This record gives sequence, C-alpha cells and structure tokens, in this order.
Amino acid sequence: SDSVLLRWNHYFTGTETTLRSSYRYYQDSFGIRSSTFDLEYVFALADDWKITPLLRYYTQSAADFYYDPAANDPWSDQDTVGAPISVVYPLFVGGGDASMDQRLSEFGAITWGLKIEKPLSQKWTVDFKYEKYGQRSDWSINKGSPGLDNFSAASYQFGLNFSF
Repeated sequence: SDSVLLRWNHYFTGTETTLRSSYRYYQDSFGIRSSTFDLEYVFALADDWKITPLLRYYTQSAADFYYDPAANDPWSDQDTVGAPISVVYPLFVGGGDASMDQRLSEFGAITWGLKIEKPLSQKWTVDFKYEKYGQRSDWSINKGSPGLDNFSAASYQFGLNFSF
C-alpha cells in the first residue's frame, strides 16, 4: 500500500481560532483507491475552554476482486437476487481472488462531530468528543457499489491527557 498525507494548519490571531485541514490519498495492491478530507476548527473560549467542530469525508473504490452480494446472479433467472455464488465460487475453486465483503466495496462516508476540552493544570487536560458516522454507496465520488446497506454509528470519547 502507498499513501500521501497533506496537512495545512492555520492560526487566526484576530479570533484566536485554528483551522486544521488535511487530505490523504491511499492505494493498495487490492485495487482500492481512497481519499479522505478532514476539517477541524478550534475555537478558544473563556477560561481556557476549547470547542472543536469537525467534518470528515471519505470515499473509496472497490477492490479488483469484489463482487456485490446483492447483484443478480447471471446464471439464474432475472428475478433471482442474492449473492452471485455462480460467479464467485468458480473463481474461488480455481484459486482466484473473490470476495463479497462489503468493506471492500465502493462507498463514501461522512463523519461529523464536536470536541470540548479544558486544561486542568499545566500538565493535565480533559476532553470529551462526540462523532456521528454515516456510510452509503451513493456518497462515493463515483457510482458506488449497488446493494450496499447504509450504515451509521455514533461514538463518545472521554480523554485525560498528561504532558511531560
């Protein structure tokens, strides 16, 4: 696999805010190509509190050997919907690569969230972060993999940081 990461952080003195931005490109031997765009905007508040809204967009292409599990089976009648076993099984038996694992499909994802942090002393900081993640095939830059189920999740994170 290969990846390239570009970052740009900018501090605005007039508002005491910071924009953190990044772009990552990734490719691997499976044929997956992905891009990730990240934005965070840090607001400094009274009494050393900080609040950081964040937004991330991710998109990836399907692996070269990915087969959509909801595609019509070409060896069956037109109304058959389900895993295309008649396509995947001969590849598998013949020693070829084939997978219906949806993590290898083409999709896009959006994450948004908010982080709140407060220094407790010169060395200790406490923070809380909430993120909401959504994944859909039609959020891909290209067409997306048909039949991919939408997915969403929420995460809560509590942190305690000691600097030395």
